[in-house]
Amino acid sequence: MSAGTWVAVVAAAAGWSSALTGALNAYLNGRRRPEADWALTGEWLWVVAGLDGEKDPPRFQGRLVNAGDGPAFRVTVRVPDGASTVELRGQHNGDISRVPMALAAVMHPGDFITVVVTSPETEAGDASFMLEWTTPPTRLGKRRSEVFTLSDYAPLGRRPVWDEATGRHV
Repeated sequence: MSAGTWVAVVAAAAGWSSALTGALNAYLNGRRRPEADWALTGEWLWVVAGLDGEKDPPRFQGRLVNAGDGPAFRVTVRVPDGASTVELRGQHNGDISRVPMALAAVMHPGDFITVVVTSPETEAGDASFMLEWTTPPTRLGKRRSEVFTLSDYAPLGRRPVWDEATGRHV
């Protein structure tokens, strides 16, 4: 092999090595970026019929915590069916009225909101809510979402149902 061939081989190897190192570095830096992660704890509240004999709808009350290592921006909680309502009570933003969608501007790691979802049915059914948030940097507008199915939080792994005979949840 001539000297020119060796120079070309060494240059090509250096180029491939640089490209591979750059791609690996970009991937690893993206993986190390802080992210929001969510933890939900809560329970269904089965309120006995009111004094007027009307059945109160079941209500889920839980705490949604940013358990990740990064902030979340434009945090939106909505109920997909539109019939249920969601109420947020946070550390910093006070009470937000009951609406099909609620918003918190920013949630830092460790911040929480109390989520109260009221179902229009007498049974919990497959009630759920969707959490959406913007990841940093916000100028990129990257939205992420996660759906929480609330039937997973039924007491003792079952869904209480309204018993017409006794007039209460069983």
